[in-house]
Amino acid sequence: VAISTGNNPQISTSLAINNLSISGSSTLQIIGDITLDVKGDLTVGSGASLDGTTTSSKISMSGQRTQLSMEGTFEPNTDIEIAGTAEVSLVSNIDLPNESNDLTVNSGGNLNFNGFNVTGANGDFILASGATIMITDADGITSSGNALGNVQADSRTFDAGANYQYTGTVDQQTGNGLPSIINHLEIA
Repeated sequence: VAISTGNNPQISTSLAINNLSISGSSTLQIIGDITLDVKGDLTVGSGASLDGTTTSSKISMSGQRTQLSMEGTFEPNTDIEIAGTAEVSLVSNIDLPNESNDLTVNSGGNLNFNGFNVTGANGDFILASGATIMITDADGITSSGNALGNVQADSRTFDAGANYQYTGTVDQQTGNGLPSIINHLEIA
């Protein structure tokens, strides 16, 4: 599905689509406690936005070898989850500017930072037990502060039952966000 400049559709029922691209000054509004399941790539271009009307408005990425690009704006009440069995690579930095913005990697889900970061002065990054992240930043992952590592969101949860893979192309530190006991550690 492509939403181009000047179009501002509203979705008020849960549905599944293959790919979602929002460009120009368009806004996709998710109305109510629903989930939009994106089975392919999700691209929100510069000037475009995602807007949820409740704290339960969610985009779930569930596809294999998909890409997430967020150069536009997360409005309040919009969450993104990487579902179990999904494999998602970032192709831009992801900014979570609002308290009600979460990026969650669920059990079985995989997120490859791919040289990009999750930032945000108020947003939450949540890595669940059984999920996997591929860390590419030289500073690894940090527990707080907004200047270092692949995860620079305000609130960060790194579950001890998750899987951590350090796959950067430069020497890497683990960072102080790595739990002291973890399910699986891989250094490539």
